[in-house]
Amino acid sequence: MGKNKFFTGMLVGAVAGGLVTLFDRSTRESVSTSIKSGSQKVWDSVSNPQELLAQSKELYSKSSAALHQMKDDLQYINETVEEVKKLTPRIKRMVSETKDTFEHSAEKYKEVLVEDHVENNNEYTGS
Repeated sequence: MGKNKFFTGMLVGAVAGGLVTLFDRSTRESVSTSIKSGSQKVWDSVSNPQELLAQSKELYSKSSAALHQMKDDLQYINETVEEVKKLTPRIKRMVSETKDTFEHSAEKYKEVLVEDHVENNNEYTGS
């Protein structure tokens, strides 16, 4: 019983609020224009159902094509993500190996430079 009163009260409140808004002239004109436009569209659809059917088929076709394209795009993205997941461990390993190589090379360069520096100092000092 309480539900009926609630929804009845909501309906009465909505109707009352709608009537109050119609006191404004611009609102009345806007509502009138919307009702005339809507009724004209309904009348056109009723009097020419083939055009409505053709428009519906066109909309369905465009929507279907768009959904198919989105499906293909999502499949491509999913495949790309899977490839990246597979590549990530290899890339980490390659970066680590490259880092190790550079660290090892840096140590060798230091040894060569230190030896060269020592030899050059010995040449200048006469030792």
